[in-house]
Amino acid sequence: PAPEHEHRRYSRGRLPKKDENGAPDTSKYIIHDLKDKTEKLTREVEKLKQEKSELEKQLEDTIFDNKELSKRNAGALREMHCGYNASKTEDGETEQNLGEEEHSISSLSSVEDEKKTQQDFANKEKRLLQKIENYEKENRKLEKQLQEKEHAENQRKNEIQRLQKSLQEERKAKENALDKYKEKPPQNHESNSALVMDLSDPNRSLKIAERFNEIYDNQWNIAVDKLEGLGIEEEIGIKILLDIITTIYRKCESYEKGQCAQIKALLFNPLFTPTTKSSNSTSEESMEVFHEVLQSVRSSRKQLSVRTVKILKERIKEDLSKDLLNVDQLTACSEYIDTCVQCCWLMVIQDPPIFMEWDLTNGVSNFDKDLLKSYTKTGNTVEYLVWPVLYLHKNGPLLCKGVAQGHNKTISNESEV
Repeated sequence: PAPEHEHRRYSRGRLPKKDENGAPDTSKYIIHDLKDKTEKLTREVEKLKQEKSELEKQLEDTIFDNKELSKRNAGALREMHCGYNASKTEDGETEQNLGEEEHSISSLSSVEDEKKTQQDFANKEKRLLQKIENYEKENRKLEKQLQEKEHAENQRKNEIQRLQKSLQEERKAKENALDKYKEKPPQNHESNSALVMDLSDPNRSLKIAERFNEIYDNQWNIAVDKLEGLGIEEEIGIKILLDIITTIYRKCESYEKGQCAQIKALLFNPLFTPTTKSSNSTSEESMEVFHEVLQSVRSSRKQLSVRTVKILKERIKEDLSKDLLNVDQLTACSEYIDTCVQCCWLMVIQDPPIFMEWDLTNGVSNFDKDLLKSYTKTGNTVEYLVWPVLYLHKNGPLLCKGVAQGHNKTISNESEV
């Protein structure tokens, strides 16, 4: 069976996740199997009903034959007694009594046989009825299971179609935004660098945006379930996970700026140490050299990101345990934290850095459908943010829509006046 968090994902509007072995969904085969069983049981019930009908007919024929046999026996006995009385008139009374006794015995025997036959048929009919009832009960149970499976399958298909449509709309909006941005390219160095993408780079901005969405679809769901397992309400768990990823992004941003500052200081002062006071007086030529060196360093940082992220994970988890999470919460969110650190570090070392926005005021900010997707409810204002918005760079085009819980804010008569 699918893990519990898979069912939650359907209710929240996300794609289902494959199991650990990558096994395909077998629900269609289960439905076909249930249909075959239902048809087989229906055929058996019809066969039993036909057998019952044939037995009832045989019972009627047997009863009729017994009655006819009794009549023939009685007639034969009467003829025998008549002949006997004609030959032996002196023993007429005795023979008559004997004939009556024989007739009584024959009648009793016939009645007993008839009763026994009727009882056998009644018992057999009772067993057949009980068997038919059991088959019909099993048939109803299988039909109910079949309907439930078909309903679940239809819901899953509808959900997949809806998500595919939403994905196509997002891709189209992203392409349109990039086309508009290319029509009016900015003049500054950072924006020009963002438009020049190396399609062979697995850590380019669009690939990072895909990983960002995958975190929300997978690790985020698992973490929500584990936090609920600790007795934390869903909305509070969502806020904890939002605080985790925004904190990680800020820390990665800070570490990246500190790293660039140290590279700059070492480039201009080979005797630089962390305690050395840096000088801000640099020539224009020196800054051009620094930008060239920094560009080379940024490319190298992507190649070394696996090793860097491993170091950052330990440091950030240590900071989160002090400032935000207790031991149980840290354990429950461990996988989520690891993937967030990896994704956020790749964001901040882009040129220019990918920009994450989460500064929305609950109950006040408008629900902008161009930037946000609904969590479980829609509305004209944001009740609370679930997942941040991602831009190619600050003030740049949209990369990924955020997710928020909608709320319909009513306007009072006084405010309208």
